[in-house]
Amino acid sequence: MIYTEKNGEIGICPSCHGDVFQYGSRYDIDIVIVPVSEDSLKTAIHKKKYIFPSWYIRRRKPKFIGFYRGGDIGAITHVARVVNVTSNIPSSEVTAILKDQRHSRWMDQNSFAIFDLLETVPLKYKITKNDAPPIQNRVYKTFKQFAKARKLKNLYTQSH
Repeated sequence: MIYTEKNGEIGICPSCHGDVFQYGSRYDIDIVIVPVSEDSLKTAIHKKKYIFPSWYIRRRKPKFIGFYRGGDIGAITHVARVVNVTSNIPSSEVTAILKDQRHSRWMDQNSFAIFDLLETVPLKYKITKNDAPPIQNRVYKTFKQFAKARKLKNLYTQSH
């Protein structure tokens, strides 16, 4: 289980994740952990969208996104269930979604992936950086690895 604020829980059940139960261990489910700006996190929370360049996505699409916030926060603070991923969206079609964000170099790409999110919720137990290096690129982990981690170094020491 992944525990969220306000005593919420995220688990894996056959009705939501039938492919996981059919093809492998119930914990063999990808969570991509991504470093985000405060603007990107706000977009995920309020617009239920997460956007990044199409080249950034793996062949297997994640079921969840964990949001790592750098700087003084230095922790994975939120998680969201991915309900749909649309790849190869031209930059002209993401401009409206990104208009409230401060410009960053990744926005200069030509093609993007849009992750439609169910809801972005704060974690009850933040996965803190402590003495581990920050997350600077996407990191894929299983549901079980993510659920057990309390510090970033737990994610680095667990096998992928």
